[in-house]
Amino acid sequence: MRAHAHAALSTLAALFISVACQTPVPATTCVVVDDCPPGYRCAEEGFCVSADGGSGADGGSMDDGSVREDAGPTLPVEIVNLSATPSTIEWGSAVQISWETRHASTCRLDGVELATTGTVDRRPLASRWFVLSCQNAIGAARAQTEVTVQCSSPQTVDLGDVTEIVSQAELDALVADVNGCFELVGDLQIHDSVDIFELSALGGLTRVDGDLDLWGNQALASLDGLESLALVTDDLRVGRFISALDTDVGNPALRTVRGLSGLRLVGGDLELQDTPIESLAGLEQLREVGGQLVIEELLPVPDLRPLARLERVGSRLELDDLPVVSSLTGLEALVSVDKLFIDDMVNLVDLTALSNLGAVRSIALVNNNQLADLSGLEQIRGVSGDVEIRECDALVSIAPLAQAFEPTLERLQIVGNDRLSSLDAFAGLQAVVADADATCEVAAALNNTCMGSLRVVNNGDLASLAGLGGLTQIDADLAVMDNPSLASLAPLSSVVTLGGDLRVEANATLGDVALNPACSFAGPDLTVKDNPSLAQASAQELADAWTGAGPPGSFNVTVENNGTALP
Repeated sequence: MRAHAHAALSTLAALFISVACQTPVPATTCVVVDDCPPGYRCAEEGFCVSADGGSGADGGSMDDGSVREDAGPTLPVEIVNLSATPSTIEWGSAVQISWETRHASTCRLDGVELATTGTVDRRPLASRWFVLSCQNAIGAARAQTEVTVQCSSPQTVDLGDVTEIVSQAELDALVADVNGCFELVGDLQIHDSVDIFELSALGGLTRVDGDLDLWGNQALASLDGLESLALVTDDLRVGRFISALDTDVGNPALRTVRGLSGLRLVGGDLELQDTPIESLAGLEQLREVGGQLVIEELLPVPDLRPLARLERVGSRLELDDLPVVSSLTGLEALVSVDKLFIDDMVNLVDLTALSNLGAVRSIALVNNNQLADLSGLEQIRGVSGDVEIRECDALVSIAPLAQAFEPTLERLQIVGNDRLSSLDAFAGLQAVVADADATCEVAAALNNTCMGSLRVVNNGDLASLAGLGGLTQIDADLAVMDNPSLASLAPLSSVVTLGGDLRVEANATLGDVALNPACSFAGPDLTVKDNPSLAQASAQELADAWTGAGPPGSFNVTVENNGTALP
């Protein structure tokens, strides 16, 4: 895991210099109604609109006595200036935020309504962007400025190897003698507590050189106290999967992760799972995760908008069982992940937010029943690992991935996609290969499928395998099963090496098994059965050609119940 950290830590030197920029937006963005000005509501599209259905408001008085500028009916909002003075401060110091606008009726700085022109002092606990959103009756504008918070002389607290905290008293005593900003060296586990309800004892913590784990804490309702934390070199887990128990253990009272508002970099894994947090607000500064980013079973979370600055995930990006999320809006800055894993997103219909995602090694799209197309994935390149498209019942086409795949993949599974009619996106594929160290002994953990395998199973509308016509080598198993519209295996006739088993089963309209009779077949199992439109003699002919050269008893051959639909 330290390797992830070293790779990711190099990016700290490239973090943004303090800047101010103005970007027009359709309207002030929001997650909940509290993010919007008085008299506005948060629309489903994620923008503030007036409570009576419009998208603006007239000028008026502020609660603090200042006066909003009358926007006028035709003048767009203009943010003339947004600045932070000084732009770099020591931890615990204040910064002055100043702004000037024209034609704005309301302005909010980080969600707090203020005058349309003014100055305020803020005391940020970690480097962060301050965001100013202003609007009037005809539109909105948005600007941001960055403040760098540094801890020039942090105190260091050495935890040794692993320190486990299971009570509020233990947590309060952990750094009781520390004043100001500090760093922890070693792994800190705060878990299985019945009385830890707050983390203020960790106020001033800027960095963890190791893991930070928070799971199984029955009374923990927020992460307030961690606002200064900018870097975890290894893993940060809020909730976790315990393999020995085969179960997730969350923090059942935790409703918010706003306490992570300073977090910029996790060198290892960042896991948020099985916890009833209501939004991802608090992760707005997160730029990079060196290991895997797992967001799983966060049932109330409405969207991914707080991840708007996330650029890279060094390992797997797993979005799993987020039933309210309908799009990936918020991931527009993401350019690189190792494996894109989107599973059990029952209302997901839109991937267009991933239009900047380029470098990806593996893709798994599983159990996303409303996802009809893959628009947004057109820029993905370099996919050479594991590809799984499974149980996406509404998916019609994978054409947006046509430029994504390398000539060689490690595994390919197209399973249970009722409406998918074409595999043409794989036209450049030449081989499905297993890593030299991969074995089928772990197949049970891989959906009973060895690496190096090709499975095309239970795709109702798939009539042709034409997209696989360039394939010459399959290192492990080939399975073509339960595809009721599939008429021919002829596109696979270029395969000259099959390193595992062959299974051709229950394809209702399959009329031939026109595979290369000279294919080098390792087996040991060859099964062709329950294909009612396939002549039994043709199936037997293939079996004889592939197994006849082997010594007696070296293959397990099943050729039966074919041709039952033939006259």
